[in-house]
Amino acid sequence: MQPLLNIPENIILKNRAGVTQLVKHYINKEWDEIDDIPVTYNFEEEPVSYFFDERWDLSAYVDVKITHKTKLSFLDIQSQDLIREFKLICFSLLYVAGNARITRPKKTSTIIAIRSKLMQVYKYLDDKKFSSIDVLNHPIIFSEYCTFLKSCNYSVGQLKLLFSALKSVEFMANHLPIALELPIEGSVHEEAHKYADEDKLKGDQYYAIPTGIMQKLYGYAISIIETYHPFKEDLHCLLSDINKNYELGKKAVDDKMSSGVWSWLEENSPDYRVEVNKHKPLPYKSLINSHLEGTPLEGLLPNSEVLLQSKLSRIKVLCILLCGAFTGMRRSELYGLHADSFVEKDINGNKFFYLKSVMHKMTQGPGKKTAWITSPITKKAIELAEAINRHLSNQLSIHEDPSKQLLSSCLLLTQSSKRVAPRVKYESALRDAFNKISLEAELYVTKKDIKEFKLINPNCNNVISEKRIKIGALWPITAHQFRRTFAVFAKRHNLCSDIAIKQQFKHIYLPMSEWYGEGGIAARLQNLNVDEDLKLLLDDITSEVTTQAVYEWYNTDKKLFGKMGRSISEERKYVATHFSSWSAIKKQVDKGLITLVGTLHSYCMAGYECKMEKVVSPSNCFSCENVVIDEEKALNWKERHRWICDTIVGLKNNGELTYSTYSHFIIQVRAAEEVMNFFKIPFERLDIVL
Repeated sequence: MQPLLNIPENIILKNRAGVTQLVKHYINKEWDEIDDIPVTYNFEEEPVSYFFDERWDLSAYVDVKITHKTKLSFLDIQSQDLIREFKLICFSLLYVAGNARITRPKKTSTIIAIRSKLMQVYKYLDDKKFSSIDVLNHPIIFSEYCTFLKSCNYSVGQLKLLFSALKSVEFMANHLPIALELPIEGSVHEEAHKYADEDKLKGDQYYAIPTGIMQKLYGYAISIIETYHPFKEDLHCLLSDINKNYELGKKAVDDKMSSGVWSWLEENSPDYRVEVNKHKPLPYKSLINSHLEGTPLEGLLPNSEVLLQSKLSRIKVLCILLCGAFTGMRRSELYGLHADSFVEKDINGNKFFYLKSVMHKMTQGPGKKTAWITSPITKKAIELAEAINRHLSNQLSIHEDPSKQLLSSCLLLTQSSKRVAPRVKYESALRDAFNKISLEAELYVTKKDIKEFKLINPNCNNVISEKRIKIGALWPITAHQFRRTFAVFAKRHNLCSDIAIKQQFKHIYLPMSEWYGEGGIAARLQNLNVDEDLKLLLDDITSEVTTQAVYEWYNTDKKLFGKMGRSISEERKYVATHFSSWSAIKKQVDKGLITLVGTLHSYCMAGYECKMEKVVSPSNCFSCENVVIDEEKALNWKERHRWICDTIVGLKNNGELTYSTYSHFIIQVRAAEEVMNFFKIPFERLDIVL
C-alpha cells in the first residue's frame, strides 16, 4: 500500500459531482445531510474526515517530507454560518478547479496555505458578527476591512497572499452560492501596496552570503565532512547499538507488563521511561565509551548520549547544507535527497557529477524526479549523512504506517524520544541547528561583510536587513540563502549564464533566474581595475583586426556565408572606394561607422549595438541580416554539429531525450549542416527517430 501524495482522480471526479449535491443541501439548509458527507480519505481510500468535523485530515495527500501541515482546521470561528460557508469554500478548493484556465484543483499544500489566509478574513467577519464573506462586496465594509489590514502592519508579501486567497473565492462564483466580487479596481499587487506597513513596502529578497562568511561556513562544513567521513560506518554502529540497547530495556519492561508481573505500570506513565532506563543492559555512557576508547573518534565525540546525538545531528545538517551550497537546490528538494542521490556520468569523455532528488514546484502529487549538477564533495556528504541517519531510516522502513515508510528515504530525520517513530527535522529544528553551526563556525559579521552584503543584495529591504545583519553579530543562516548565493557567485565570477542557472534551478522563466543572480554583476564590475594605457592598446588592436577582416572580405575571393556574407560577396565587383583601401576602412572603423563582433560561430556586423541575447544558440543568429561566416568559423559549426549529435544520441540511449530537447537541438544541427554544405565540409547527417 503506497501513500497517495495527491488526491486520486476518481475521488476528485466523485467529489466534484458531490459539490453540486452539497450546494443544493447548503441552499436548502439541510445541515444533517451536509455534515455526513465524506471530505478526505486515507491511503486505502476510506473516509477519515467528514464535513461536520472541526479538522479535516489531508495527511494522505501531502508529502510530509516537505511540510508538517496536513490538516484544515475551523476551530477559531464561533459563527456556525461562517464555519459552514468556510468549509464549503475549502471543499470546493479541494475538488473543483477554481480557475477556468486550470483543469485540476490546486495542490493540497497550496490549499492549506489559502485556508490559512482565509482564516484571517473569517476571524474578522466573526468578530464583526457578519454571516457571509460576500459582505465584503459592499464598498464601505470592504474599506473598513482594509483599514483593519492597515492597522495589522502586514508586509506586501503577506497582503498579496491574502488578496490572492480572496480572489480564489471570487473564481468559485460559477459553482458556489457565494458571489464574492471585491470592489477593487487595481491588481492584487497594487492593493497589497496600498495597505502594507510603510517599512515593509519592499519585499525582503533572500540574502546572498558575503564572501568572507561563505568561505568560513563552507570551509567549516567541508572540514567536518572530511574529518568524520572515514568513520561513517563506526558512527552507524554506535548509533545502532544505542538504539538496540534501548530496545532491550524496553522489551524487558514490556514483558513484565504483559505477563502481569507489573500491573502497576502503564506505557503512558512517566515511570515507564524511568524503568526502561533502569533495565537497559548498559548505561549510555559505558556503551559510548566502549565504541570511542582507543579510536580516532575518542577526541572527536562526547560520551554523553544527549550531547552525542546533538553533535551528530548537526553534522548531518552540515552535510545537507553543503549539498544545498553546491547545487542551489530548494529546501523541499534537499528533503528529497536519499542514499543513492549522488551519481557520476561520463559524457563525451568528461565526468559530470549530479545529485538526484524530487522537484515539487509546479507539480502535482509525488513530484518530478530530476538532477542537479554538483561538486564531488557532496558524495562524501551524502554518504556521511546516510550513515548517521540509517538507524532512523531502518525504523521507519518497517513501520506499519505507509506515511512513515515514505519518510524512510529522507536524510533529515530526527527522534526526540526513542518511544516514538522518527520524523522529519522541519524548519524550526533546522533553524536551531543553523544557529549552533553559525556559532561553531564563528560566523561573526564584520564591517567588510556589511559593505559586500549591500552590494550583492540590492533588492533586500534595508529596514529588515539592518535589524538582522549587524556588525559583531552571528550570521543568520537559512536554507534558501544557499540558492541565492549559488546564483550570485556564478554571475559574479562569470561561471555560467542565466540560461545555465535557469536549468540548474529548474525555473520556468528566465527573468526569475536573473532575479536570483541580482548583485552578481555589480560585484564583478566593482572588482575590475581599468588600466587606461592597456585599454587604449586593446582598442587599437581591435580596430586593426576589424579593419583587416573587412578588407579581406571585400578585396579577396574568400567564400562567405550568412546574409551579410552573401551580400559582401555580391558587392565585391562593384566595391566602392571606401572599401577598397585598407586605410579608408580603418578610418570608418575608428569613427565607429563599421563595427564587428566575433562569436564562436560567426561574425556580427551589428557590433555592440546587438545585445547578443541569443548568441548561446547559434541557430538564433543564423538568419540575422548582419551575420558573416567564413571558412574558419565554419569549422566551429562542424565541431558544434559533432557535439550536438553526440549529445542527442547519448540522451536517446539513456532514455532521456524529450521532444522539447530534440526540438531545441535539431534546429542548430540543420543550421550547421547548411553551413557545412556551403563550404563543402564533409559531415554525416543526423537522422534519428524519437
